Amino acid sequence: HGDRRTCLFSASTTSVTQAYSSIAVTMSALVALFENKHIVDDRDPFVLYDSEELSVEVLLPDVAGYYIQIVVLLLGQIFLSLVLCTITYYGIVKADSTTSGSLLGFGLLLPFALVSPFPLIEALDIPNKCVRMLVLTTPLTYSLRCLEAMAGYVPKHATTSLGAYLTRNGFLLYPKSDPKTSLPIRAGVGAFLRQLRTYLKHLIFMTLVFSVLSPYDYQPFEPYNRPPTDVFIAWHWRDLANTFVGAWLMSQTLAYSLGGVFMAIILLGRFQPAPIVDNPMLESSSVSDFWGRRWNQLIHTGLKQGVYKPVRSVTSNAALAGFTAFLASGLLHEYVWSVIFYSSRHDEKYESNTTILHPVFGKSLLFFGWNGVLIAIEFWIGRDRWRRWTTKIPKPVLAAMVVLLALPVGHLFTGDMITGRYMHHMQKAAALIVVNRKPVGTVA
Repeated sequence: HGDRRTCLFSASTTSVTQAYSSIAVTMSALVALFENKHIVDDRDPFVLYDSEELSVEVLLPDVAGYYIQIVVLLLGQIFLSLVLCTITYYGIVKADSTTSGSLLGFGLLLPFALVSPFPLIEALDIPNKCVRMLVLTTPLTYSLRCLEAMAGYVPKHATTSLGAYLTRNGFLLYPKSDPKTSLPIRAGVGAFLRQLRTYLKHLIFMTLVFSVLSPYDYQPFEPYNRPPTDVFIAWHWRDLANTFVGAWLMSQTLAYSLGGVFMAIILLGRFQPAPIVDNPMLESSSVSDFWGRRWNQLIHTGLKQGVYKPVRSVTSNAALAGFTAFLASGLLHEYVWSVIFYSSRHDEKYESNTTILHPVFGKSLLFFGWNGVLIAIEFWIGRDRWRRWTTKIPKPVLAAMVVLLALPVGHLFTGDMITGRYMHHMQKAAALIVVNRKPVGTVA
């Protein structure tokens, strides 16, 4: 018996050692993969035109480095989401007791999901803010889905089986549903090719956008307030114009970056993801239309299911529920900022190459709180009355009016992303056209 126990102990020790060695080898490979930090645009230019007056160069997308990092992290985020959603399904959705489900959610799953980006950023030394945003995808989406599960608002068709639940919640993006059956619309090779075509169009468009705005550091107008993020309301037309450009850029980069996620999910989940952004800056007809149907439907759906519906069921007050959802969104974005601008132990190495920004807590809360008030006012006015008041206003003018309601405080939301070089870190994912004017008589 003693020999048997010795053999079992030896086998267990060997298994633990092998597991540790495998983890160490995997971490070493990941650290090597993330050796290029992508905070400096050091791509080799391809010269298109060169003369005594100017040269035109093209920087091609960094497929070999930047895109590989993104794919690896995306697959990791999907895997983490599937694991957390599996535990949620059995431990919360199918739990006999709501108390045990709440303890599991608030006591373990939510804290783990929200804390998970920080050790990953430290271990892999990730200073690129766009890559950090990708590390946030599971914490952001899962936290709201966990709240939805604990509140009992998971749609019925998603509770019938683990597969149905994972299809809706496990692949980061929500599936596009059949309006008659509410079931996910399945997708195959044809849908993938259509999404690839859309993504390539976005790539060309973002190449032009980055090429035009990058020389101006994505602030085409000289800010009236320096920095504009230091004031609550920025009324000067230059600040308003920069804020509009920043918000429009964020909506475009959101659609562009999620286009790649769409393709991954079509391949892995075999379903068509639901649209995320629908031209909010130029086509919104009201504040609720802007936030409820056009801007980031991924987060909107999560807030609606995990915050708005539970609060409304308790209070029977739509305006209060809407305002609470916006406050929750403000807290969620404060968390996003804390990750994107997280000060890691590696930051000192990059101070000469990037902007080390320490955002002031509360700006996102103020911005989304402002919009929560606007939503409450819209509820008080009534949608039918609002439609009567605005029915004769041309759509572009109405969209501009809607955007202007929030634009004076919009810099609280967009300012840190621009000054913190988020767009500079993203531009390596697209091509960049660089025009250099040279003194007369100079030849490259």
